[in-house]
Amino acid sequence: MNDSKYTTYFVNALETSSDNLDIDENYLYPNCVYFKPMKTSWNDFLYKTRYTFRITGENSETIAQGMTHLGFITNEKKYAAFDYFDESYLLPSKELPDFYTLLGGMDDYLNFISREGTERSRELLSLLKDVVEMKYSGGQDNKLEKIIKSGVFTLAIFRNAERFLAFHNAERYLRGERDDEIGDIPDEYNLSYKLSGFSNEHAIALKFNFNKYFPKRIAVLIGENGLGKSQALNNIARSILYEGESQFSKALGSHGKLHKLIAVSTPGETVRTFPRRNSSSSIKYEKILLGRDSSVRHFDKFGYSVGQLFVNNVVIGGFRKWSLFLRMVYTLGQYNSIVVPISDSVEAIVRNRIDVSGRSYLRLADLDKQKEQATLEIIAGLSECDKPLHYSDGSINELSSGQITFLQFALKLCLHIEGKSLVLIDEPETHMHPKLISDLIGFLNEILTATNSICVIATHSSYVVREVPSSQVSVFKKEDDFISILKPHLQTFGADVGDISYFVFNEERNNVLVEELVEKLRNISDEEKLVEVFSNIKKDISAEVLAELRRKLDLERGSETNNTSAS
Repeated sequence: MNDSKYTTYFVNALETSSDNLDIDENYLYPNCVYFKPMKTSWNDFLYKTRYTFRITGENSETIAQGMTHLGFITNEKKYAAFDYFDESYLLPSKELPDFYTLLGGMDDYLNFISREGTERSRELLSLLKDVVEMKYSGGQDNKLEKIIKSGVFTLAIFRNAERFLAFHNAERYLRGERDDEIGDIPDEYNLSYKLSGFSNEHAIALKFNFNKYFPKRIAVLIGENGLGKSQALNNIARSILYEGESQFSKALGSHGKLHKLIAVSTPGETVRTFPRRNSSSSIKYEKILLGRDSSVRHFDKFGYSVGQLFVNNVVIGGFRKWSLFLRMVYTLGQYNSIVVPISDSVEAIVRNRIDVSGRSYLRLADLDKQKEQATLEIIAGLSECDKPLHYSDGSINELSSGQITFLQFALKLCLHIEGKSLVLIDEPETHMHPKLISDLIGFLNEILTATNSICVIATHSSYVVREVPSSQVSVFKKEDDFISILKPHLQTFGADVGDISYFVFNEERNNVLVEELVEKLRNISDEEKLVEVFSNIKKDISAEVLAELRRKLDLERGSETNNTSAS
């Protein structure tokens, strides 16, 4: 179906008596697309967007018809209220501003694609200039940004939550994906892969437990740099998206299947951890990049994701996704301090507006306190917001890198997670202090349980490991060119991070401090002077370090005494 062969017309609704596309046969031409405004008094803030459409084939026969929402990319009001017609029965689209359509909600797209077939639906929606098809085809980001910022899209087409969700999610139907209900998910996986520099294969067995009271939905991979942890995540993703390319398989006796793959990385080396989408893969795939980078795509910006999540009415674990996200904002202890900028284009009255140095801001917690028009305008203006900000004592400041990463993670995971998801995370601890890591893992456990999902984390942090039981931890160790993947001997859940580090990295926790002090104290021969020094420093170091210091000095002096006696 060649778009260039088709001509588009708008049917003058004032010249007809019905809302359907009963077109005078004298005006039915081959290979045409017809749009007709639906005669109704209903409008969305003075915008009228409801149209019926008909597409004809080579013999003027109808090959598709239905209802859609249509908007013109212009600020001229006459196009918002069907006032652009003259006395003509048909008006060629080339005489009008550029336009776009949105079929409706998720069910509208699913029904249309089920009826017409995936490939044919792409062709038909392309003829309609459908925005979901534009996103699927790619290469039209500039046009899509103009559409999103237009008043008709913000106040009329996006006014309905179902249409909002369809714009962001119906693209997957064009890839051949279908929805799946929450149900069983595999509880055991085997992974094997071969890396250069190692004489043997990496072999990992991942097991999950969905016990109601103590679920084990998170598996952690930890070890020194260069041992293949990130490659493990890459191999998992590739084997799911490119079946058969690596060995990640359901263990015998497991049941169910995955529904969605979510890959989370932080700026730096981890950006390259995960593969690109395989267009032929049937599983949903979402890549999430966390960090401050303001050069990310328009659709990946923090503010844009806030708008998406806010209008998403999906409930998981008894809470709206937006409510779950606000709970994580509350976890930071700054519930009333996290703000986003309000665009100058917002004309409606904004409740609890904050004005600082000529700019306006809104607390995230106050977004659901607005009237409808204000909410829609605020959401539209958030599309260029890169990151949340902090408001305190009348001033606006930036949040720390760790806080931004934490909020981005909570926001985007709430937005994208669905039932039976597998979440892969590479080094989530980047920029985060231990308390934030603990809060993040707690949130992750909650949302995984609510969606019957599982997660694999690659990390260097003992603080991540102490949040999960030892059965969920795989420790990577290398001896010469041989890789071993072991389970910890100690119980990791709630364990001392020093004990975990000692096992994983062979680190003697006090080694550097003790050696420096031994170097300074070994030349003090006067025992009374040594006692005085110990008395002065013991208030500044732990009893454990003090005991280790005494032990090393005693060993050295004992060795010297023995050597003297022998001579």
